[in-house]
Amino acid sequence: MLVRLAAKLGSKQLFDVVKQGKMNHPVGPQPFGGPHNAPSSASTITAGVLALGGGMLAAYMFTGAAISLHTLQANELFNDSVPLFVTRLVFHALLSAAIAFLLGLGGLRLLMRKSVGRPLVVVGAALALAVVIRLMCVNQHTDLVETLLELTFFGIAATAMFTTLLPSSGRWLQPVAHPAGAAGYPYS
Repeated sequence: MLVRLAAKLGSKQLFDVVKQGKMNHPVGPQPFGGPHNAPSSASTITAGVLALGGGMLAAYMFTGAAISLHTLQANELFNDSVPLFVTRLVFHALLSAAIAFLLGLGGLRLLMRKSVGRPLVVVGAALALAVVIRLMCVNQHTDLVETLLELTFFGIAATAMFTTLLPSSGRWLQPVAHPAGAAGYPYS
């Protein structure tokens, strides 16, 4: 269209027409028509469900550490055990409890559409990733079930963190602006 108009008018007159806005259509790229759609909840709900699953796995790890400590104490091996081993077991139990709390509460808050769940899930998943990486580096990996559990926990924590940090999750967690005068049921 501009080529035909330039051939008719000449470049100087074409510039004046475009500059004064006398063309009947806008110049340049235009956004897709229609109002913007509401943000999708898919990534946030996925992150919340994965965080809850990771919290359950961390609770399972806490239970295992607590049972090991109880077994050491019940068999009177607690005093004879290497103090470093007992200290690591207590640290592992406390860290697993913290991860279970952070991922569980963060997952629930994400599913409730509360933005405070985002940092809880990110911190909990980061701790979980650090624990799993440390376990993978230290352990001998002779038990197939333990190795699969560690890999599963790693995948769940990494995916929960990734989906929580997506921009679409942040958009969905933003407060929804209601039009003025649109009160809820008891006030209408």
